[in-house]
Amino acid sequence: MDTMQAIAGTDIYLLDQLMKKNIHPGQRILDAGCGMGSNITWLLNRGAEVWGIDISEDDIKYLQKTFPHAKDHFIQSTIESFSAPVKFDVVICSAVLHFARSHDHFEDMFGQLVSFLKPGGVLFIRMASNIGMER
Repeated sequence: MDTMQAIAGTDIYLLDQLMKKNIHPGQRILDAGCGMGSNITWLLNRGAEVWGIDISEDDIKYLQKTFPHAKDHFIQSTIESFSAPVKFDVVICSAVLHFARSHDHFEDMFGQLVSFLKPGGVLFIRMASNIGMER
């Protein structure tokens, strides 16, 4: 597999963090709002222990089928209702928090994400925005 195939579909901002060595092999990583796992293949190929949660039952079933060796690590859940069985070195939440229904809901989700981290862990958040987009 060439480099372009290996990174196809991976979040460019997450790749930036990988290049800065904020994410590395051996870490336990949670992708909160993982969808169909655009970042998961890259992380698994780099030796991370990857977990993913998403509200979509179909997306979680897809991940469980695609990665049968780690199927128990993919759980249908919202961020605020997920009861993490372990703590994580890194929590990724890419383009999810803008779905908050209110300021209080945003704070609840943010607080949960922080609670999933080990002491000294890294929280990677990317917010979606339409600022600067053409109409």
